[in-house]
Amino acid sequence: MSLRFLPLPTGIFFASLIAVFLLGLAGCKESPPDSTATLSAKQLELSLSSPRQADTDSFPNSDAVTVKVRLLDASKTPVAAELIAISTSLASLTSNIILTDSQGYATAIIQPSDVLGAGTITATFGTASATYNFELLAPAPPLPIATSKLSLSLLRSGIAINRFKSNEVAQLQALVTDAMGLPLANQVVKFTVELGAVNVETGLTDQNGVAQVNLSSTEATLGASSAVASVTINSVNILASVNYEIISSALSITDQIIKLGHFNSSNQFVENRLGASVAADVNGAVNISAGATLGISLALIDDKDQRIMAPTQVNFTSSCVAGARAKIGTSVFTVNGVANTTYEDLSCGGGQDVIQATVTVNNQTQTLTQVTNTAPENIGSIEFVSLAPESIVLKGTGGQGQQETSTLTFLVKGALGNPLPQQV
Repeated sequence: MSLRFLPLPTGIFFASLIAVFLLGLAGCKESPPDSTATLSAKQLELSLSSPRQADTDSFPNSDAVTVKVRLLDASKTPVAAELIAISTSLASLTSNIILTDSQGYATAIIQPSDVLGAGTITATFGTASATYNFELLAPAPPLPIATSKLSLSLLRSGIAINRFKSNEVAQLQALVTDAMGLPLANQVVKFTVELGAVNVETGLTDQNGVAQVNLSSTEATLGASSAVASVTINSVNILASVNYEIISSALSITDQIIKLGHFNSSNQFVENRLGASVAADVNGAVNISAGATLGISLALIDDKDQRIMAPTQVNFTSSCVAGARAKIGTSVFTVNGVANTTYEDLSCGGGQDVIQATVTVNNQTQTLTQVTNTAPENIGSIEFVSLAPESIVLKGTGGQGQQETSTLTFLVKGALGNPLPQQV
């Protein structure tokens, strides 16, 4: 038997091949991926934080707590643009469905509330999930601001004292200020004494922050004691005290010996010399550069080398300050026996100045001085001022009303902008 192949038209042959090829592809079609397996390959990371706290499980319920979820694949690569379901068993969230960004992160906020207790945050993507246990606590009360200050002094005729006779009346004066040293008005100050008696136990501060009561005594209450003033500001009780002595009316008061000086860096008292933030030279003068500042201090102690705790006014001045070529805090009250001020050169460079500190205690006025030498100001600039006349002619060419010379005027200024005299 023999087989014979009949010739076919070319078009029919190629059409048959294409049909066979397509049937083969249909039989080899790939199955769709298992979506469940894809989701389970993901991993979730979950963390909580607030503006005031991080790396903790406990937050004040008044805080907005940020919930951060990160979606990663099996190779720890961030997965973007996926929806994460998130829920909490405590309080409420700003959203229960959040979208991951290019780094795989998605965030929601646990909103501030009055809810207290422990709860759980759960994030879910497919079969992957993550949980985080946390608790919401009552917010801690704000810490009271104890920056206000209270000082107490004993006065008679407006002068600070520490003793008076039993037949005399003295004044207990309290001064209440804020953190900036500004007076606080309408503050209730309570006064307590161990010896003698006050006319009233409480006083209200005026616009100058001052409250004052009278202190009197009798021959039956002689001796030394302490007076205490107290004021409550922002729930903080602030105290101040002053020591005093009541003597018999038959005795004369010997004025307390007051020493003036300063405390050095070793806290040792140096008598009859003002303190300065720059060490003095062998002649006792302080040398500063033009435009510099200098800290000045004056301390008061008694004959037993104890600080005079009563606030005492100290007045500072100098010749350059009087001429507006320097600045200084002119009137300062002592705090814990020390008055501090700052001297600043404005245009006193190249000369000598004498800083004076004056204080009056027990009707006695005492003064200490400090010599300062300020270095000349360095040249900063030369400025054109004027040209007179503004036009001239060449010598010998003449011209009616024309001049052959003109005057140029320049202004030499220092580095601080002050005019500098006697410069060539």
